[in-house]
Amino acid sequence: MPTPTRASFRARFLDPAGRQLGAAVLPTPTPAERAQATTLLPRAQTDLIPPLTRSVDVTLNGARETKDYADAYFDNLAATATAPGAPPPPGDPRPGAPRPRRFAGIRVLTRVAPVRRGAAVLRLACASATVGGCAGVVTLAGAPRRRTPAHPHGRTQVAVAPGRRSRVRLPLDDAVRGVLWGRRRMGMTVFTAVRDGQGSTRVATVPVTLRP
Repeated sequence: MPTPTRASFRARFLDPAGRQLGAAVLPTPTPAERAQATTLLPRAQTDLIPPLTRSVDVTLNGARETKDYADAYFDNLAATATAPGAPPPPGDPRPGAPRPRRFAGIRVLTRVAPVRRGAAVLRLACASATVGGCAGVVTLAGAPRRRTPAHPHGRTQVAVAPGRRSRVRLPLDDAVRGVLWGRRRMGMTVFTAVRDGQGSTRVATVPVTLRP
């Protein structure tokens, strides 16, 4: 699978003369945390503002790895200064205003996945309280042979309506199909990275067993 672009978020605290007093770097999601999928995950961090700070310089950077271009994604960013006793920053929900509903993500119902025509068959479910449904990417990863590192071996896009179940097929690559042919079972891991209609993202890992 392609190597994603490495993104970074950096804030520099400057004094009245524009000299740097300190810096804060917000760690961004790694490819493993995103299940090797292109998606957005929430990140937040709190840092102390150095004395004499008069301005903050924020830089977003996308460092390409193996591609000819950078394709990092950022959304819904904010750098907010707060102090004890200070009023809440603009945009905070007012008393009684609706707040985002909790998103549980998608649930993998299959523990033993049959392999049919070169694809693993999984059953997924989206909670009925989900806003807008569950949509994202499901990836199957593992090490078909002993003493070999785990790699992604199948991926597919999914979209499940609230309160519904769906049967999906994950096409397997030649590495898994060749080894599975001579076995009765094979342990793998399912990575899910899905979003709801509010833009909330949830990732999860579930062990599964492939059965030819």
